[in-house]
Amino acid sequence: MGTIDSGRLGRDGFLFPGRTGVFSGRGVFFGILLLFVFFTQNPVLQAHPFRPGEKLTYVLKLRGVPVGSQVFEVRDGMRIRGRLTHLLFCSVKSSRFFSFFYYINDELESFADIDTLYSLQSRIRFQEGRHFRNYEVEIDMDRMTALFEDKNSKKRWEQEVSFPIFDLVSLIYWLRTQNHRVGETFSVFFIDTGLIYGEVKEIKIRVGEEEQVST
Repeated sequence: MGTIDSGRLGRDGFLFPGRTGVFSGRGVFFGILLLFVFFTQNPVLQAHPFRPGEKLTYVLKLRGVPVGSQVFEVRDGMRIRGRLTHLLFCSVKSSRFFSFFYYINDELESFADIDTLYSLQSRIRFQEGRHFRNYEVEIDMDRMTALFEDKNSKKRWEQEVSFPIFDLVSLIYWLRTQNHRVGETFSVFFIDTGLIYGEVKEIKIRVGEEEQVST
């Protein structure tokens, strides 16, 4: 089990915009920390340094005080539009004590192309305080479109997209296969889900300074 303490990771290592939710903005703070962790965990990166059965569990701390836990897990996926996938799972849950002040229970299931790790389908469920959202997003790589569905309101909408395209979890695992240098900046297309609507937006990521974390 690893430990992530926000008190030790105060640098601006990544530019990562968003709005609300652990998988979309306010709580994306936790995801940024894990991006940092995965960059520092693999000094020698290979094509796919993970396989089904891998499970990583982290204790999240705020200035030394435990506030929750985060789990990353690789599971067997399914075939989507003829493409094999990995099922990349992530959950964030607040601790019992922290839940008295602010309750968090977020999950993201990401079906990622087994070769490119581009997102093909995302199931995003997050509950933070009084906010609750349940989205599904399907990426049609042939038509280059993203189909969003809000499971609560039953609303559906489409958006044209470009590649590479990722949700938060597939982006983290994709970064594990890359060998970017400190100071490098690059762009990807990111599936962002907010309180009112979801969209795909281009984001820039800057590789920050390497730092060791406890595991």
